Amino acid sequence: MLKKIKLDQLKDNPFQPRFHVSIDDPDIVELAKSIDENGLIQSIKVSYDQTDGKYFVMFGHRRVMAYKRLGRKEIEAIISDIDAHSKESRFTALVENLQRKNLNPVEIAKAYQDALDSGLSLTELANKIGKSKPEISRSIKILDLNQKIHDYYAMHKAARKDETLLYELSNCVKDKDKQYELFIMYQESKIGRQELLRMVKTLKPKKSKEVMVENDFKIAYDHQGIKLRASFLTSMDEKKKEAFEKAIKEVMDSFRL
Repeated sequence: MLKKIKLDQLKDNPFQPRFHVSIDDPDIVELAKSIDENGLIQSIKVSYDQTDGKYFVMFGHRRVMAYKRLGRKEIEAIISDIDAHSKESRFTALVENLQRKNLNPVEIAKAYQDALDSGLSLTELANKIGKSKPEISRSIKILDLNQKIHDYYAMHKAARKDETLLYELSNCVKDKDKQYELFIMYQESKIGRQELLRMVKTLKPKKSKEVMVENDFKIAYDHQGIKLRASFLTSMDEKKKEAFEKAIKEVMDSFRL
């Protein structure tokens, strides 16, 4: 059904993966000018919320912002028969907004996380948007980055977008200040992508490892050194000592790789 709805009866979709958009945003200013000159080419789509009698904006959030900038009081909208709080509504809003070409990696990750927080399973989300579960999980990992990186994307529309690099920053660099330092170096072209990826991977914490030898002792080691735990070291025979020396050599060789 198509009808005109007052702007004060509209409210943001909680599953809208965009943020920090104001009527003074350059994109909104440009869109408002186009609407003023050419009219509204495509109606927005809304879903009625029975809890308060208002409408969730499913598609067309930017058009609503442009109308507000123009001082308009109402906008033409298609009213969906989908329940505003249903999974279908969440999926529909998510898929529509993820199709936008100008979403940055943080916005995409936030959209995925919001979908999961709303009760959707990772499997449902993956099947609906045609992504693998590992791909979605890697994307969401970006949200662990320094908040300054999130804010940077919100304020710089032309920021360089590299989901793989952001994932590696989050996965390998645990120091939040270091994350932001490296991110800014990349954004300001002070360091190339491949060089930064190599640098980031060297900062990844090494996992501890253990080598079992003859079931009598363990060699536990990490990037800081080697610790030996043994039960029968004082009574090793020649065969066990030889196995022990071989294991130690393997451990040392692994540090040289």
